[in-house]
Amino acid sequence: MDIGYSTELKKEVSARDYLSLLGINPERRLNVGDMDDTLLTFIRHDICCPSCGVSGASMRCQSDNAGQPLWQFLFVDQENQCLHEPDCWFKASQSEGEVCKTLRLDKTPSNNTVFIQSLLHKAIERNLLTQDVIFNFKRWFFYVKSNNLVKLTITPDKLKHYYFLYCRKASKGDAFHPKMSELSTLKWDVFGRHRVALLDNKLSETIAHHHTSYISKAELSAFLQKSATLFDVRVLSYEYKVLLSIKMFAVTHMHLVVKDKEEDAFLDAFLCLLLFVNRWHYHHTLSMLIDLHNAPQAYAVPSFKVLGLSPFCHYPFLSSVLNINEVSDRLLSEQALKREIIEQIAYLKKESLYWNGSPSTPANRLD
Repeated sequence: MDIGYSTELKKEVSARDYLSLLGINPERRLNVGDMDDTLLTFIRHDICCPSCGVSGASMRCQSDNAGQPLWQFLFVDQENQCLHEPDCWFKASQSEGEVCKTLRLDKTPSNNTVFIQSLLHKAIERNLLTQDVIFNFKRWFFYVKSNNLVKLTITPDKLKHYYFLYCRKASKGDAFHPKMSELSTLKWDVFGRHRVALLDNKLSETIAHHHTSYISKAELSAFLQKSATLFDVRVLSYEYKVLLSIKMFAVTHMHLVVKDKEEDAFLDAFLCLLLFVNRWHYHHTLSMLIDLHNAPQAYAVPSFKVLGLSPFCHYPFLSSVLNINEVSDRLLSEQALKREIIEQIAYLKKESLYWNGSPSTPANRLD
């Protein structure tokens, strides 16, 4: 990773800038083994991970595409084992972007990000945001994430059962009456699925309270290959709703047109910092955002690096996966669902035969 948190400087620094502060020319390719042991010991105790806070950093020098020295912080022990906490998003074995997105807030790839960056600089200049706040925000999210992990038990072949129950909450008028069997074009499978749903009313009621977006079997299969556990993002549902509200205000009234996912993550990362420092209070954050927008431009661009965090960039997808996973043990596979529907249709047809053949039942009544 190219950024670490210096406990001595109390801010995040890039590996290149850090070497410069130590009096080493980062443009010069240098074998780490030739560096002074005292200096390496100092780095090991000074630099920690901006996410999980683990110390023990070492330096690594590689080459970029142009053949220039590329310096990075590396958190491994003498046996080359990763020192990061198991749930740290900088851990090498974890799929990047699974839960959140990290990005460099000191980079300016577009006009929109330049504008957001200017708001960040104003906040830093006025001491509304400090490096400690930025660091503590990442530590807070890491703590919440690591204490709310869920084991994934859902399989793609149970999606069909879930979604037909989920779609039922919008229409529950599929109750069968034997008189309907006299219609030659009757779609028996509609009433078969309805009967299957009635087999587990508690399951249907649980799903009726979900807010789930559509996930294809291919999407879920690809996602499940990455990890067997997942952070339950739903514990931050309040924070997510507040973020959406403040984001809607910013986009609507500050002439921000978010053009791609990178810009969207950039805006989220900045707004999350403002919300965090205001304890996720909407009106306090709104007041600070307006004051920053109206404030004069910052006198100088901060020289230090800032690693931003967008913890909600995958929230709709992840919350949907978690909703389905919550009831996965009670869902039927596609084959089992098909057999159950066929069986229920057979029962319906038997009811129709009994009803039509009963002399005591008028054939023209639906009550």
